Amino acid sequence: MNTSSMNPGATTTDEHAAPSEFDRVIAHSVPRKDHTTRVVQEALMRQRPHGINAATWAAIRALLLEVVVNYQPNNDHLARRLTSVATHFAVWAVRTLKAPIVASDIFTYNSIRKYVLEHSSAPGTRLTRTSQLNQLALAASGKHIGQYPQRGMPNPAAYTSRELANIRSWARSRPEHRRDNTMLLLALIGGAGLRTSEAVAVRVRDLHIDADTVTVTVTGGSRPRTLPLIHEWAALAAAAGHEARPDDQYLVLPQVNGPANRRDRAGFLCAGSGDNPNLAKLRDTWVITMLDRLPTSVLIHAAGYTSTSSLHTRYGQFAIHADDIDAAAFHHVMVEAQR
Repeated sequence: MNTSSMNPGATTTDEHAAPSEFDRVIAHSVPRKDHTTRVVQEALMRQRPHGINAATWAAIRALLLEVVVNYQPNNDHLARRLTSVATHFAVWAVRTLKAPIVASDIFTYNSIRKYVLEHSSAPGTRLTRTSQLNQLALAASGKHIGQYPQRGMPNPAAYTSRELANIRSWARSRPEHRRDNTMLLLALIGGAGLRTSEAVAVRVRDLHIDADTVTVTVTGGSRPRTLPLIHEWAALAAAAGHEARPDDQYLVLPQVNGPANRRDRAGFLCAGSGDNPNLAKLRDTWVITMLDRLPTSVLIHAAGYTSTSSLHTRYGQFAIHADDIDAAAFHHVMVEAQR
């Protein structure tokens, strides 16, 4: 007999019931929050603001720890970057605006607007910094609910240096009939951040090898550009013989007709066991690596985007920063960044 139906006020529990989704989320979030707290604490300890005394900095540090942790950054890179952004802004607000060390007095619309106008000249920089500080302001007010991936689009992630080295070794060990195609495909994506569709459209004449650098020219479409390959991937490209082939032949899978067919076959090149790579993750790794090496104005062009917002849509969780740069210095900056 179900006694609970006889007593509307009674409750029953099942000690063997599986944990609910809420229980699982809470169990995961507690250690994640503890980890984020440690990361932010370490990042704050590395900051050395000027123009404020130790007691003031200690109070700001305590406030920023709470704000950044409340933001719920979903990776350590973002946690550290937001800590840096929040520190520069909060110290400026306290020192310049004489703001009390209270979140609601520091993270205001007017203070954010004034800070961005004073410290950022390029439109892309202003957009990025305003977005970051507005999100921190929401976190300070308790209204920010964390970062979630767009529906249908997994969060980007990066391979480690060891994983990338294993991928290059894996490519060199492929069967002979696949080896050169695989090495060239991975070199273009891992070394220059090309999309798979762009990599399979590269022709022999578009890859240039000299004593110092290997560059690839992306032609056609709305995002033509010339990029140097990261030197580890440049060595992989150079090791795949292609110099004797006709200039107008496709570099990867030349025997396959049609761009869609070559793109599909490119996935099969990387199928198999071991350290075979995910091509989308390999491109993500290149972009994420370049976020810390290139000004956003350069990276937008290098990654084949047309605006800061399009880059931010995919990689905003990594707290994209922007800097002004002379467009004429693009190639030099790219070469230096790839070393």
